Amino acid sequence: MAMDKQFAFAIVVIVLFGTLGAKVWLINRKNIFISEVMIGRPLGVVWTFLSEPGKYARLYPNWIKTIELVGGDTYKVEDRFGGSYSITVIRNKEFGVIDLHIGNETSRLRLFAVGDNQTLAVHVTRRWAGISDLVWYFHKRTTDQDFENAKMVIEAE
Repeated sequence: MAMDKQFAFAIVVIVLFGTLGAKVWLINRKNIFISEVMIGRPLGVVWTFLSEPGKYARLYPNWIKTIELVGGDTYKVEDRFGGSYSITVIRNKEFGVIDLHIGNETSRLRLFAVGDNQTLAVHVTRRWAGISDLVWYFHKRTTDQDFENAKMVIEAE
């Protein structure tokens, strides 16, 4: 009887981990990731937050530990994973464009006014060379979490 329970438990564990592994694999098949959030504030208000990297530690706590202006539109970032690098921001308010150049990666953010008091924020990123499936999966999950955090911070102001 004890052997039957152990066998059943082993089967359950294999199925659960197999399902999780399949989910991670299926989610990671695309090399482009799009994250979006509707923020209950006018475009101008959302722009003042998301176009200013100095506010990113508060908005994106899963990514940014510290950020400081180096000069012009270039900032030094220390991330939550122990990395340190420069980002350069390219802004075009007329078209709602906020691009962050991070090494070979460009993180693209677009803002769209949707009515008087709603702004749609859409983030697009491309999987960079050499990133593992697990890190890519984690990157996408934390990006969504940070976007939800940014929404709460902006709407609370």
